[in-house]
Amino acid sequence: MRFAILALALAGCSTFPAPEPVTPSQGIIDVHRHAFAQGMPGDSSAETVARLDANDIALSAIHFATRDAYENWSGEYGHRFLKGVSFPCWRDGTGEWFSCQWDDAAYPDLDWLRAEAEAGRLTHLGEIGFVYAGVSPTDPSMLPYWDFAAEFDLPVMVHVNRGPPADGGMRARGCCPDFDPDMGNPELLRPILERHPDLKIVLQHFGLPPLPMFDNIGYVEESFALLRDYPNVMADMSTFHSVPFLSAEQHGVVVRRMQAEGLLDRLVLGSDGWPEGEIIARYEAMDFLSDAERQAIYRDNALRLFGMGTE
Repeated sequence: MRFAILALALAGCSTFPAPEPVTPSQGIIDVHRHAFAQGMPGDSSAETVARLDANDIALSAIHFATRDAYENWSGEYGHRFLKGVSFPCWRDGTGEWFSCQWDDAAYPDLDWLRAEAEAGRLTHLGEIGFVYAGVSPTDPSMLPYWDFAAEFDLPVMVHVNRGPPADGGMRARGCCPDFDPDMGNPELLRPILERHPDLKIVLQHFGLPPLPMFDNIGYVEESFALLRDYPNVMADMSTFHSVPFLSAEQHGVVVRRMQAEGLLDRLVLGSDGWPEGEIIARYEAMDFLSDAERQAIYRDNALRLFGMGTE
């Protein structure tokens, strides 16, 4: 979840059609976006699509925060987005829903999700924000959703790392009374992967090293270990891309390590709403990457993640 916390998303104008097939020649795939609230970047699909076009982004996996937003996102641009659902939701100190809400509940209805998956409209689950809700991946409330994702071969996008500190100016006032940074440890996903070895999981915000704002605790080694042990686990480096957090040089160190360990087939591009052009420019400047490796990061790995394949 982007460090600016999700709120209610704008409704569009018609039902979201099923995505059209995508081929590598059609451009970049962004696997990590949000349907933001009013006043935040990305709150208009027309404006969003114009920005995507400017950066050769053909398709985006977008994470919705309410059923209305999910069902009513602008149909005119529906073929440009893959639909997912963000949860668990939480209430602020006043008892009001803060980040998302699914018909006045913290979790979307499984029967509804099943119908959406069977119709081909639901393509992933996420972003799953365990740190914000203070819920463990192995909590009984989550187990039916892991089973569901495995049944339908849906990727699950998981927020890893410790998330924004309460006193760092990055967490919105009233956010998440049950916030638990320890829930961002990728090791907590191992029991789920033992239960469903073929489950596709994307580690969002992958690669952040220990930093003072995160209590000097990082989960880089835990993340790399998960990638090595489970070939179906992928990673996006959202937040890592952005200038306020880490430099292009620090970004490149992690990408180079992935290359050295033979893991570049697991790296997907996820913007999390940060300026897409700056992210792409960083990858273009990594002169140690081949054109084929960039293509894998930009789109081929994502095509495999979503089971689209290439003709």
